[in-house]
Amino acid sequence: MRCRARHRAHVAMCIAWLLLISFVCLYAKNDVKKVISSQLTRKNGGSSPNSRHKTRSFIGQESRKSFVRSTSQARVCDDKIQPESICLVILDRDGVINVDRGTWVLQPEDFEMIPGVAESIGNLSKKGVALAVATNQSCVGRKLISMEDLDRIHDKMQNVLNEHGGQIPSIYVAPDTPDKATSRRKPGPTMLLEALQNFRVTGDKALMVGDTTNDMLAAARAGVQHRVLVCTGHGEKRGEAILSSGINLPLVVSDSSNEKFGIPDEALPVVVCADLPDAINYYFH
Repeated sequence: MRCRARHRAHVAMCIAWLLLISFVCLYAKNDVKKVISSQLTRKNGGSSPNSRHKTRSFIGQESRKSFVRSTSQARVCDDKIQPESICLVILDRDGVINVDRGTWVLQPEDFEMIPGVAESIGNLSKKGVALAVATNQSCVGRKLISMEDLDRIHDKMQNVLNEHGGQIPSIYVAPDTPDKATSRRKPGPTMLLEALQNFRVTGDKALMVGDTTNDMLAAARAGVQHRVLVCTGHGEKRGEAILSSGINLPLVVSDSSNEKFGIPDEALPVVVCADLPDAINYYFH
C-alpha cells in the first residue's frame, strides 16, 4: 500500500512539474513576442507594421504579405453599386493617369496628372469601386530608379487623388526590361491575374483601361471582359485616325467591325474612349 501511495504521489508531482514548465514556456514566448513587436514599432517610427496605410508597389510573390495588408482597406462590390456592375477597375499608369512624357518618370516632379483624371478616380472611389494600377516600369529593371524611388512617385499620385476623395491602394509593377520580359510584363497577364485573385473579383466584374494594345491583350489573356482603349498617351494617333474617319467616340470595336484601327483580334471587343474620364462616364453614368 505504501509503495502504491508513493507511486501516485510521484506521478502527481511529475504532472505538476510538467504543468509548471509549460506555463513558464508559454509566458516566456509571449514576452519574446512583445519585445519583438516593440522593437519593430520603434523601428517603424512609432507604429506597428500592420498599422501603416501607405500605398505600396508590388513586383511579385515576395510582396504578397504587404499586398494583403494594403488591399484590406479597399472596398470591393460596395452596396452603393449593383452586384452585376463592375467592382474593380484596373488602370495602366503612363498615358492613362499621368501625362506620357515620351520618356520615363524618374522622380515625383516628372509626374503630371492628366486633367480630369483625379476627379474621375475620386468619383469612382466614392461609388465604392475598387481600383488598382498595373504598370510596366522597365526603368526599375534598367536600374534607372529603385522600387523606393517608384514608391515616392506613387505617393505623389496618391496625394493628388486623396485631395479629390480617390484612392488606389494597390499598384502592380512589372520591372522587366523588354528583352528579358516575363509573363508579368504586359501583354503578359500575370499582374492582372494577381489583381483579380487578391481582390476576389471575377473577370466579368473587372474593367481594364489602357492606352496600348498590350494593355488590352493582357486583359484578354487574364479574362478581364471589359476593356477600354483611351486616346491619350500612346493612343493619341489611334484617336486621330478614328476622328479623321468621321467616327465619334466612344466607339465599340468588335470582330464584326469593318475597321479595327490596329487592334488585334485577340484583344476584341474593345471600347475606344477619348480619355479616362470618358471611359468612366461610359461605364458608370
